[in-house]
Amino acid sequence: LAVASETLGLDFDPSQRVWLLIGLVRARVFLGEDVSGELSELDTQMAVLTDRQFKAIVHWIHGEIALNEGRLEDERGEWHAVRELDSFRGALSLSLAARAAVRARNADGARADLDEIEALVGRGPTVDAYRVQVQAGLAALEGRRAESTALYRRAIRAFEALDMAVERAAIAIDLLLLLDEPEPDLAAFVEEARGILAERRAGPLLERLESLRSAGRASALVSSPRERDLVR
Repeated sequence: LAVASETLGLDFDPSQRVWLLIGLVRARVFLGEDVSGELSELDTQMAVLTDRQFKAIVHWIHGEIALNEGRLEDERGEWHAVRELDSFRGALSLSLAARAAVRARNADGARADLDEIEALVGRGPTVDAYRVQVQAGLAALEGRRAESTALYRRAIRAFEALDMAVERAAIAIDLLLLLDEPEPDLAAFVEEARGILAERRAGPLLERLESLRSAGRASALVSSPRERDLVR
């Protein structure tokens, strides 16, 4: 990252600088670093450039930032913006929109996104893994716990087969958000996920997971449903 930051100081063609800046910003967002200055530059460029792919990627970055900050409806809106601008990323961006919706307990929104994905061709295994994750969340929201836990296990295996360690670990966030007390094997997976996110230096996702774990521990110490709602 230090080398990339220094490279930005060189004399580049504006279009070359923009694409280098995008790579740097995405890496820093993943680590949880402040990118407000660089993001302001990208937003300015988005207002004047006509390249739809560039605009889609800037929305993608805003989606990743909203994900890090837990702004789920904003996140979903950014994935929809990507979908409108870049059909190549359509199924993937809709999958992320559906995941944001289910985490926000917006079951209707999640189903709408899944229905739109179904109408697309060439989804691929990554999109299918996200779809299973969202279906697991919907089952949890609808009180179908046994089906939900089975689907979450399936999603964990799917991301593992794809060697997508961070996305696999991020399922732990869903487990703590949507299942009050995950089954023993899924609780053990949450602990494994903490290690994966720490190893990959995925700071914002790890912080979100730790916050949910702390809220869960606090909830376990109080007895009434009203008290549990207050600590969430």
